[in-house]
Amino acid sequence: MKTKHARTLAAIYTKPTPGGIVFSDIESLVVALGGEIHEGTKARGRASPSR
Repeated sequence: MKTKHARTLAAIYTKPTPGGIVFSDIESLVVALGGEIHEGTKARGRASPSR
């Protein structure tokens, strides 16, 4: 895992969760961990684990 992904993961689990986490960083973290991003309607997205 790259350092940037590790920082994003740590930021997600801090209490309280910071509001400055960029969604594209979360998307790249999910993809780096083997997941997939599916874009939906009305600016919704879904992340799913790879099979």
